[in-house]
Amino acid sequence: MPVKLSLSPDRHGEWRISVDDIVIVCFSGPSAREQAVRRSRELAELLHDTADVNDAQQPPRPGRS
Repeated sequence: MPVKLSLSPDRHGEWRISVDDIVIVCFSGPSAREQAVRRSRELAELLHDTADVNDAQQPPRPGRS
């Protein structure tokens, strides 16, 4: 199963990396998404698998439309 990157449904702005539906690591903060994308790809490479980061969307910033 591919390494999957997703936005946390529980915590605003937190990005999760999971494998086989098990959360491996979470990132939060100003550069959380960029870190999570980079680490997802690195983990996928180590596991000789693919990283599913295409569905991960940047959350809207508060106060912006």
